[in-house]
Amino acid sequence: MKEIYWNSESSMMLCEELDDGNVFRFCDLPRSLIIHLDRKIEVDYPDEHETLCNWRGTGNEYAYARVYQFCACNFSAKDGYPDIDDDMNFITEKVSCPVRHTCKFKICNPQLSTKLSARQIEIISLYT
Repeated sequence: MKEIYWNSESSMMLCEELDDGNVFRFCDLPRSLIIHLDRKIEVDYPDEHETLCNWRGTGNEYAYARVYQFCACNFSAKDGYPDIDDDMNFITEKVSCPVRHTCKFKICNPQLSTKLSARQIEIISLYT
């Protein structure tokens, strides 16, 4: 499981492996992981992925920019809770963003694309 957060100066995003405590600069994550996370965003959050493609670019050469922006908008502080689980699913959190209500891109607090009913999602959220 991974936790994504900003360093104390808010100048660099970090990714911590919660299992072993290893911390990596986001920019040093393996390209294969970035591509995989980009695909997860595309499948699980198609509207947000489309917005990211329009904003940051399409194609694998822009995957890092899309994943970075998605993470920057949905993860912020080191809280000890996983942001990406072992199956590479995102566990988004509310972040304090100075442009949250004025940002034209709307990728914060994304809605998971699912065929589950609203009630099923509500019940599942009680267990997470």
